[in-house]
Formats: sequence, C-alpha cells, structure tokens
Amino acid sequence: MNMARKSHEEKNLGMLIKQLNQVIFIKSENECQKLKKSLKLEKKRLDRLCSQLQVARQQIEFYTHEYQRALENIKDCNWRITKDMCSELRKIPSPSKTIIEICEKIMLILDQPDTTFSAFKSLSKNFGYMKDLMSSIQGQTLPDNIINEILPMWKNQTIIQAKVAKTSKCASFLAQWIGFIVEYSLKKETVASSKRKEPEIDKKIRIQAVVVDDLQREILLLEDSIKNILEIQARNQEQKSDNEQEEELSEKFEISKESSRPFGFTMHRGTASGGLLGNSLHCYRSQSFPNFSDEQLYGGVPVKEPNEHQILYEGRNEALGCCRLKFFCF
Repeated sequence: MNMARKSHEEKNLGMLIKQLNQVIFIKSENECQKLKKSLKLEKKRLDRLCSQLQVARQQIEFYTHEYQRALENIKDCNWRITKDMCSELRKIPSPSKTIIEICEKIMLILDQPDTTFSAFKSLSKNFGYMKDLMSSIQGQTLPDNIINEILPMWKNQTIIQAKVAKTSKCASFLAQWIGFIVEYSLKKETVASSKRKEPEIDKKIRIQAVVVDDLQREILLLEDSIKNILEIQARNQEQKSDNEQEEELSEKFEISKESSRPFGFTMHRGTASGGLLGNSLHCYRSQSFPNFSDEQLYGGVPVKEPNEHQILYEGRNEALGCCRLKFFCF
C-alpha cells in the first residue's frame, strides 16, 4: 500500500516538474525572441553610428585637402594682383555695377569702415598696405555674417568672370580671391565641425557596442537555458521509455514464469501408477548412460529380474510383472 502511494506521489511530482519546465521553456523562448528583436534594432543603431563616424572621417580627409587647395589659390590670386592692375581699375571711367560690387566686397572682407567704391580706390593707392591686409586674411575663416554677404559672388563666379575678365584683370583676380576666401572658410569649417563630431560619435559607438554585447550575452544565456531544458526533457522521455519497456518485460516475465511451472502429479504408493511406476523410474534413473562408441551398444540389454508385487483389486490378488525394462505386462 505504501509502495503504491509512493509511486503515485513520484508520478505526480514528475508531472509537476515537467509542467514547470514547460512553463520555463515557453517563457525563456518568448524572452529570447524579444531580445533578438531588440538586438536587431540596436545593431542598426550601431551601424548608423559607424556610418556617421566613417562619413565624418571621410569629410575630414576630403575637405582638409580641399581647404588647403583653396588656401593655395588665395595666395596665388593675391600674388597675381599687381600695382599696375589696381591703377588701371581706378582709371576706368564708368565701371560696371559688377566691378563696383567686387570692390565693395573686398572692403567688407578687409573689415574697412567705409566699404564704398571710392574708399576702395583710395585704399588701392596705398598698394602695399592693401596687400598686407589681404595677406592677413589668408588662413582665416570669415564670420558668418560676412560669408552670407559674399556667398552669392562665390556661387556666381562663372557669370562674374564672364562679365569682368575682358574689362579689368584686377577685378577678375579680386573676384577669384573672394571666391577662394569663401571656399576656404566653408570647407575649413566643415573639417572643424567633423572633428568636433568625431569624438562624440566615437563615444556613442562605444556605448552602443556595450548595449549590443549585453543583449548578445543575455541571448546566449537564454539559449543555453532552453538547450538544457530540452536535454532534460529528452532524458526524461528516454527514461520514461526505458521504464515502460522494463515494466512490459517484467509483466511478460511473470506470465512466462506462471506458464512454465513443472507439471505436477501425485503418485500414490501401492498402486500401479504409484509405487510400481516409482520403482521402475528409480531403476531407470540408476542405470548408467550408454556408451555410444561401444561396439556392443546394440548387443543384448541386461534383463532385470522381474519383481512381483501384490496389488489389491477389490479384494482379489493378482501379480504384475515387468517383462523387460519400460514394458509392463498385466
């Protein structure tokens, strides 16, 4: 009774453990899927940050080369402008609107209080001083308000050159100088901005990489947990199959044991089927086993002297004799 109760309790406990493992398995599987979705999003963010860092570094490399080239062009234009060219520009009787605008922008860049064409003509007469002012601007970025004022001249450089190139070489070189000044300022500012962003992006990448690594670590732990649960379930199923086979074999063995019991009979001494048969079997067992290699194997078989026994048949006496071993005569 106690064994049956214990077996029943063990079976119930096994079922509870199986159900608990199944609940843990489902929960772990769902959590693993959620983490994988999060990991996918975080990896995309990491990829975007890496792309931004790559773009920033490419901009630094490319625009560094570009602003250095613009600086060389600024110096070249400054060197090409001569005193005679400025003198010719001042002598133009009716300068075009474009030439006047170029001269006014030069005065704005040189940070002169008077930016009119007349003020430019006066400054250009002191050629050495004007050239020194232009040289001091080289390698510097202009303020945003000045950039906004002269930006159209940089954008429309081709049109401006077509208008002034044949009229005044000085105005043409001054317009080019203005364009290269704008280009230098814009491209150098782009490099500076990219250099400011580079460490910020790099820091974000390191933080994001930690987030990705943590998610991957959590996913691996959950996958190991799921794998362990599946292995436990597989072992339990295998053990269950082994137990069922063992029980089946035990039942078959018990049935076979019952069916293989030796047939029993009761020999009643003092009867033909009892005492006489028992004595005859005793004589048969006591006889030695024949030697099959003996030439006299099929010779005469020793004859046992017949023994007579008195048997009662309803008050009458008759003799039963054995003519030869294993043969009975009545």
